[in-house]
Amino acid sequence: MVPEHIIYQDVTQLFQAEAGRANYQQIRNIIEKKVEDLMIKQGPWQLFLDAIMKEHGENINDISALPFPAYNLKIPLASEESESYILKRQLCIDVSLVSKHYTIYFEDFYNFSEYMYEEAPMGKILVHFYVLFYKTMTTESFKRSASNADDYVRQFFPEYQFVSHNVLFNYKVYNLLPYQADDINKEKVFSLYDFAMSRHYEYKNIKVII
Repeated sequence: MVPEHIIYQDVTQLFQAEAGRANYQQIRNIIEKKVEDLMIKQGPWQLFLDAIMKEHGENINDISALPFPAYNLKIPLASEESESYILKRQLCIDVSLVSKHYTIYFEDFYNFSEYMYEEAPMGKILVHFYVLFYKTMTTESFKRSASNADDYVRQFFPEYQFVSHNVLFNYKVYNLLPYQADDINKEKVFSLYDFAMSRHYEYKNIKVII
């Protein structure tokens, strides 16, 4: 069975609408155990972070303390800035705690300043969006960073299997709400990524490519 189908099965077992709050309690237990491990700095994620910091130093953004059943890390790789735009590239690693799968990809954040009138800087419009990718638009040095991160995940999470970010974002889940999603969104269609990895991009303008 392909990874996305396995993740879908794992997700639906936890997030079935008719399951009610019993399974929310199970998810909360997963999150509480994760946060406890983070506080006392133990477990495979801490070993993974130690290995990453030996390569990248402490300039990393571990956002795993967020109330979601997954570990999430962003590693700044490059940035470029001018008067009219900002570009930041990060390597992203997500390790799910609802299914034994992980994903690795690059995130480019673009922030452009567009002016409504040439002589009216106060009228500028900010345009920002994310491009998420893995196999394209990158250099050999960035590919090595991704490959090393993949080796570390496999070392400290040996039972886990890689799944493409592209698959996670494009695989849709119907009639279910991710953890902590409001009932007002019950008609909304979420991606498998929103359930298994993070809701970080839920309200952001993103373009997902391979």
